Amino acid sequence: MEHPRSAESGRSMVQVVLIWVSAMIVKSLAFWSYRSTDFEVHRNWLAITSSLPISKWYFEDTSEWTLDYPPLFGWFEKFLSLFAVHADAKMLDIKSLNYDSDRTIFFQRSTVLLTEILLLLAVLHYVGSFPYTSRFASSRNAFALDANQASLSIVILAAVNAGLFITDHVHFQYNGMLLGLLLLSISCISNGQDLLGSFLFAVLVNMKHLYLSLAPAYFVYLLRHHCISPHPRSSLLLLLVSVAHHRVIKIFQRLFPFGRGLCHAYWAPNVWVAYNLVDKALLKVLGTRGNNVVSQGSMTGGLVGDQLHVWLPTVTPGLTILLSLLAMAPALVMVWSASRGPRSRLEFIHLIAYCSLASFLFGYHVHEKAVLNATLPMLLLAPLSQKHAE
Repeated sequence: MEHPRSAESGRSMVQVVLIWVSAMIVKSLAFWSYRSTDFEVHRNWLAITSSLPISKWYFEDTSEWTLDYPPLFGWFEKFLSLFAVHADAKMLDIKSLNYDSDRTIFFQRSTVLLTEILLLLAVLHYVGSFPYTSRFASSRNAFALDANQASLSIVILAAVNAGLFITDHVHFQYNGMLLGLLLLSISCISNGQDLLGSFLFAVLVNMKHLYLSLAPAYFVYLLRHHCISPHPRSSLLLLLVSVAHHRVIKIFQRLFPFGRGLCHAYWAPNVWVAYNLVDKALLKVLGTRGNNVVSQGSMTGGLVGDQLHVWLPTVTPGLTILLSLLAMAPALVMVWSASRGPRSRLEFIHLIAYCSLASFLFGYHVHEKAVLNATLPMLLLAPLSQKHAE
């Protein structure tokens, strides 16, 4: 006779598969919809990594869309190129600029859909030891959900996330896969697997260096729980070695193109929007100053470039880093002060979301999509209570 718990688990897994497959079918309807220049960016990266040795990846500039992600993402593109050659070999020609045959479109869109499964695996890893019933069921604001309902709600929130649909399946990027790595890292740490969690974060940073903004959170947590503790471990060393991996000047210039300006062409709603608007208001009232009239105050063009403020001091990358760290400081202090144990591990999710939001609000050249780094980790806690859901 089948055990009731195993039968319920089997039904839950069937529901998860149906939810995710249904979401994939809906997302596939956008294959031939609008796509941004990032589609050509990644097609060109497929061509670069498949045609050239790694020593030349960061020097190739036939296309304006040069490789500006860390080498591990380049290896990911090279892996995809092993299959791309069977779909349409011409997409792997470096000189095939803006190439978008039907087979190319289908192949690249499919890779986004398939690699997003990593996000599902991350969610399943988390809900496998979901702390809902043991810690929050008695909370005054807790939802009337059992563990199974809470788990399914998390899967649904991940499967039909509107932000990911727009950025990945319309606009075209691989944020689902990268955020899957982040959530898997968070899940490991929240479940006490700190070494594995820090390793996954190291992999994530070597896939997309913009996740370095979360390094302070990992650094403080690991320092507190693995160095300033009775039994220090090696995960902090692993993190430091991996984060400080790239030291070649050319790669650094590609990865951190500070010449792109304080704000992206489409402003993310952070503090620099208010800063820019104040400068523009002063420009309207007081007029220009100096001789460089063209570049001063021109921060709304479609192209990205250096942005000079007229009446307010021009913001430097170093200042944005300092402000981001200051904004993160209260959460970092709380994590340092917290005692070891399940409660502090669960609060690691809050820490990541908070630090992501601080980086979003004060960072240099922030894209709108960066808010997903704050909202996606919070979906793990959304079913707990009204407060978390909001």
